Amino acid sequence: MSGMKEKMHTGELYLPGDEEIMREQVVYQDRLCEYNRTKPSEYEKRAKLLKEMLGDCGEIDERDREYYYKDRKIAIKTEGLE
Repeated sequence: MSGMKEKMHTGELYLPGDEEIMREQVVYQDRLCEYNRTKPSEYEKRAKLLKEMLGDCGEIDERDREYYYKDRKIAIKTEGLE
């Protein structure tokens, strides 16, 4: 992993035009384009492409239902939804 890519993953300032980052971006943009051309009925193909782009996101647990990012809570109004 390049120094710039490592900085990107640790939240430090990085140069987005870094050669390694740009190569990887093109791959993901190609996959996203392919995903956008799929039909809603092509569930398996869509799931495969999402997994390739996002990695194994694992199962959604109770914490995921309360927080969308680190310690940032999801603010939803629950009155009348039951």
